[in-house]
Amino acid sequence: MIYSKNDNIPATYEQLYLRAVNYLSRREYSKFELKNKLSKYSDDNELILQVLDELSQKNWQSDERFSESLINSKSSKYGNLRLIETLRQKGVDSETAQKYLLNDDEEIANAKQVLQKKFGTADYPISAQLKQKCYRFLSYRGFSYEIIQKAMRQWVENQED
Repeated sequence: MIYSKNDNIPATYEQLYLRAVNYLSRREYSKFELKNKLSKYSDDNELILQVLDELSQKNWQSDERFSESLINSKSSKYGNLRLIETLRQKGVDSETAQKYLLNDDEEIANAKQVLQKKFGTADYPISAQLKQKCYRFLSYRGFSYEIIQKAMRQWVENQED
């Protein structure tokens, strides 16, 4: 049985290891996230780092794999800026994050797809107010200004056709 901090009995190496493997069997975690989860069960930071190092050596925990997984699952809804910020909050360095980000063409296509899903493809003239609403929406979703401009231009051209 794995003890929690509330029991005032520190978890052993084996218990922390099993807990970490249990977490990783469900989904990918960044090293930072896993460390935070394990710190609930032990105050011994060095013990936690030993567990994380062993998991990394066995390639059971990988920040690169976590980054790739998160970007693949979220890139259809969010832009690169939002994805980088999400990864940063989860303790992944920007170099690792940059490896798996979409290129500009893919990001433009995703931004256009997000626009079409939110605002549709009706045959109406695009008002300045609607354009501003679209810019704000895509900006909130983490798309850069240049990507938004290109996606909006393509979306408007599709509206006029």
